[in-house]
Amino acid sequence: MKTLNNSFDQFIFIIIMATMFAACNKSPGSNSSSITQNDDSHFVSQGQNNEQRNSEVQVNQEPQENDPFLENVRTAINDHLWYNGVYSHFRAFENQLADVSVYQDAADSKNKIVLFEQPTADKNFLAMELSLTKKGYSNEIVNFKLDFDKEKLKSLIEKQQYQFSKSAQLKIDKASQPLFPAMNSERKMVVEKIEKSIMDELQDSSIFPNGTYRYYIRNYRDNEIGTKVIIEGDRTWIINANVEDHLQAGLKGKIVETDRSEATLFQVSQYKKAAVATNEVRNSEKSSQNPKHGREKDHETYTNKPFNFSLTIPASWKGKYEVVEKENGVFFYFLPENKALEKAELLTFRFGGQKLSGMNGGIVAVKTSACHLKKWGF
Repeated sequence: MKTLNNSFDQFIFIIIMATMFAACNKSPGSNSSSITQNDDSHFVSQGQNNEQRNSEVQVNQEPQENDPFLENVRTAINDHLWYNGVYSHFRAFENQLADVSVYQDAADSKNKIVLFEQPTADKNFLAMELSLTKKGYSNEIVNFKLDFDKEKLKSLIEKQQYQFSKSAQLKIDKASQPLFPAMNSERKMVVEKIEKSIMDELQDSSIFPNGTYRYYIRNYRDNEIGTKVIIEGDRTWIINANVEDHLQAGLKGKIVETDRSEATLFQVSQYKKAAVATNEVRNSEKSSQNPKHGREKDHETYTNKPFNFSLTIPASWKGKYEVVEKENGVFFYFLPENKALEKAELLTFRFGGQKLSGMNGGIVAVKTSACHLKKWGF
């Protein structure tokens, strides 16, 4: 090697030798780019929030759904797909990643709306609403909003006092049969009260003529407010039922015969597959035919000694009415389930003359509320 004649050449020589030494000691297959790898610890050390982290995650990486509400949304979508099949609004999103926007109810901070940023198979933009129950957000969709114009739909949501909360990406799997919790004492009471309610309704010959009927009670999860009941005879009915707690359990709302469309028939078949209880009964036979209930009295009697009269009260009225006795008559009031509502005058007997003792005096007026009387089976 040629002798170095000055200090500058010596300095260059040292730099060259150091570089060669580093290259020789480098492990096989290593890559200097590994020093700048993007792992979670690196993000945390930089103090970045979740939104900043998400912006740096690779596009093909599956979204991480740590929000329990979004899991409720996924469950609600799965159920709707399974119960409705190709007739579901969500069929275009099955086995897909869906971009959504979440809106929070600004008025009471309970209900939430999820807006899908991509159109459905019908070219509509879709928003779904979930409500908050005693046990978290329900898996039932309480409301749908559809519009061909996404901006118009957003404007409608905001006019209803919902505020934008967050954007997210949902991984919607292929629909599968819903899973339900194991039976316990409280769930058993809920199911039995619904069965009792069904038996009471079957006594209404104006809706259910004498004959044989089979009912199915669709299973439910603990965070759900209601479920569906199918009654089949010569026709088919789908009825809503309350399941939020065993004290209020039972059929609710109007009993309407189903149509015979393919969509409804498919829905009925899926409800039956998810039944938690089913039984066959004759509506001419009282609820005592159901061995779970035993022999139960199908009425009670109100007796008024001062006015010397009695009245037979249907068992379906139990706990739903109140009697107020006054000097000029007897007043029956309907008690709504919603305690915030005022009680309504249901049936009134007004008397003239003196209080009855034997045949003295008499009923001079009877006032009724026909809608309540019919509802409660009088």
